[in-house]
Formats: sequence, C-alpha cells, structure tokens
Amino acid sequence: MAPKRIAVAIMSFDRPQYLTRILQNVVAQDPFIDASTTYFLFQDGSVSPRSGQVYGDQTAMDASVEAFRKYLPDGLVYQARINLGVAMNFDRAERVLFEENDFDAAIFLEDDMLLQPCYFRILEHLLQQSWDRQDIGMVSARGFQNDTPLKEQRENAHRICLMDEHNWAFAITRDAWKARDEVLRPYLGKVADIDYRSRDQGNRKAALKMLQAGFARQGRGYLTSQDSMKNLAFELLGINRITTFINNARYIGVLGEHSNMEKFLARGYHRTVMYDQPHFDFELPSPDALRHMRLGLRHR
Repeated sequence: MAPKRIAVAIMSFDRPQYLTRILQNVVAQDPFIDASTTYFLFQDGSVSPRSGQVYGDQTAMDASVEAFRKYLPDGLVYQARINLGVAMNFDRAERVLFEENDFDAAIFLEDDMLLQPCYFRILEHLLQQSWDRQDIGMVSARGFQNDTPLKEQRENAHRICLMDEHNWAFAITRDAWKARDEVLRPYLGKVADIDYRSRDQGNRKAALKMLQAGFARQGRGYLTSQDSMKNLAFELLGINRITTFINNARYIGVLGEHSNMEKFLARGYHRTVMYDQPHFDFELPSPDALRHMRLGLRHR
C-alpha cells in the first residue's frame, strides 16, 4: 500500500493553558510508520461579524498561536480574523485539508484531550485496516468507557466499538468527509448565518430542528450541535465511527464552552483509566456486525 498523506489539525480558541499540554503531548507522539503528515493550527477569532458579540480573550488567543509556533515551528497557522464558532472553524479546517490540500485523511484534535504516546500510531493502524471499507469513515482510540477497569481492558484489548456522541481525537478519511458534506451543507448554511453559541435560541433552534428532521433517524433527539448533526449524517449514509475498547486518551476539559467542574465530575471524566501499554492488534467488526451494533445503540 502506498504511503498516505495525513494532516493533523489542532482546533484552538482561548485556552492556551490546555493547548500547551496538548502540544507537548503531540510532539511526544511515536512517529507514523507509513504516512507523511503536516501539522495545522486552526485558531478561531473573538468578534462575531453577525452580532458584534465578543467571545473569548484576544490575549489568550494570541498566546495559543505563540504556543503552537513554539512546539511546531514548521506547522501551518490559520488564524481567523473574526469569530467563526466551533462548527464553522471545523468546516474551514475540513475544506482546507480536503479540498485545498487533498489529504487522504485528517486527525482532528481539540485542546482538551491528552493522548498516549502511541495514539497517532493506533489511528494510522486503524486507517490502514479500513481504507477499503466504505462502511467506516471515522476512527478513534479514545476508548469505549472512561472508568473501565484495567483488567477488563486487557481482556478486551482487541475489541472495536462504536464511538459515542463525542467526536474527540479522531481521524476521518477524505472520502467519508465528502459524502457527509453533501448531506450536511444545509445545516452548515444555517449555522454560518448565526453565532454558534446562540443556535438554540428561539426560532433559530426551531429552524435547525426542522432542517435536521429531513435526515434524522426516527426516534432520535433533535440536538443542534455540530457533532450531533455530523453523526446523524453518517447514520443516514451507513458510515460508521469506530473506536478502540481500550482507553488511550483522557479528557481534561474542566472549563470550556460546554463544560464546568460540576459537569466534568458528573460525567466521570476524572475516573478515566488509561491503558498502560501500546497495543495495535484489533479485530474490525464486519459490516453486518457494525450494523447490528448501531441498531442496538439506537434502541437503547
């Protein structure tokens, strides 16, 4: 198999104290075996051109860019002059990587997920196993459940599961992104016209819910976050998002747009049990097995 081109995109806003830890984590990663890579920072801005609202602290944003240039001086910085919001900053990154640069796949990292040193290698391995699988478009090694005891992880180290609702520390292929983008464009068109943080206010939420109803599976909730909409689009397409059973990453985002200490503790992120050694021997479920796993999750 010919070497693949994989981008590493780091999404940033105004938490340089978190971003610095993630950058230290990234430069300590074991090198890819068969892939070449380029590192990118997609830094959002502070002032919304739609509402004039100021989000975040400009000094902290500048510090985030400085931290990236310190740890990855050969990386490429895309610094927004305005506040794009989470959804449109991701959309910008995806189009830069897949339309302008034609990468085969991209790893997306936010500033609040610490990775094992073998994390990129595991993603590369999972991508290699699934390049020819039309039913798999996104892979992660974050793990299945935060507090799974180490003994149970060891006994199930070969297992592959479906990702939960969060798209964290994942890799996505160009072909899967292109298919999803065709479905997601109406949603992105709506979100581009509003401040992402205000998407659930009044008529805006109603409009997004009506849009989502056009492709949502029966019985699923009407969440308007970009992760939820992207996941529903993949469901419609029959494209799966998979992750390892073992935990190779730990969420540290105590304070952020969607998190505080109370939520962090309630969701048990502080109880995460990390796997204690590199592991690359995984058994990818068949398309039928993944279909049954997805049906099982839907009917919980």
